[in-house]
Parts: sequence; structure tokens; C-alpha cells
Amino acid sequence: MMSRRLFCSILIIFVIIPLLLGLILYVVFRQDAYISQFILRFIRISNLSKVKSHIAIHFPLFAYLSKNYLSDCCWAFSLESCLALILQNSEKMVISSLIISAVFLSSMETLQLTPLIPGTFDFFDIIIELTAIAFSGIIINLLGKRCVYEKIN
Repeated sequence: MMSRRLFCSILIIFVIIPLLLGLILYVVFRQDAYISQFILRFIRISNLSKVKSHIAIHFPLFAYLSKNYLSDCCWAFSLESCLALILQNSEKMVISSLIISAVFLSSMETLQLTPLIPGTFDFFDIIIELTAIAFSGIIINLLGKRCVYEKIN
């Protein structure tokens, strides 16, 4: 079992920061998305289009990845981290959190083919999200094993 301090640190680093980063990327690069429009109703950000243009000119690959994949990657990483922290009792639970995250995110992406969820289906999104889920699962699993090792010794 993790200490409360370690749990809170992991929660902030692996869940909250990726969520906020994904949200910021959406607001900057996907202003037409519902979540961006909702946020921009309450928070007026001047020169947002200038920031986006500046990044697109000087860092075109980053702008492309941010617009299309990085925010989804951050959110997938955050979801898996959160589930793994909640279900941290054993390796079987970590595998369960991986499966739950993978099925949920793949379903959400696939539902974009229907009128139920607005968006554009992209198979590469699923690959990116599954990679982020696996990466998060590996990190959380290694941290959990380290905590058990330190507790024994």
C-alpha cells in the first residue's frame, strides 16, 4: 500500500497534470471543440489565435501532434493512472484497469462513427490512446512494486 503522500504526489503528477495539459492543448489547438467553446465562454483569452499561429509556424510538428493526438494521449494516460491508483491492490487489478481503460477509450472513439458522439473517428487515435494507457500502466505498476519492495526492506 502506498503512503498518503506518495499517493497524492502520483495523483497530481499522473492524473491532474495530464488532464489540465490535455485541456489546455484542446483550448489552444481545437477551439471548435465543445469543451473549448464551453471554457472560452467563461475565460477570455486574448491573442489565442496568435499563440496558435506562432506555435504552428515555429513548431509545426508539435502543433500537428497537439491538435490531433497529444490531448487524447494526455487524457488516456490520466484515465489509466486514475484507475490504476484506485485499483492498486494487486497486479490483477492493474491489468483490469488497463482493460477497462482500453475498452472505454476504444468505444468512445468508435462511437464517433455514429451521430451519438460528435467527433471524427481516427484509428490512429486508438493506437495513441492504447500506447498512453500501456505507458501509464507500466509506470504505475513499477511504482507499486517499488513501494512493496521498500515496505519489505
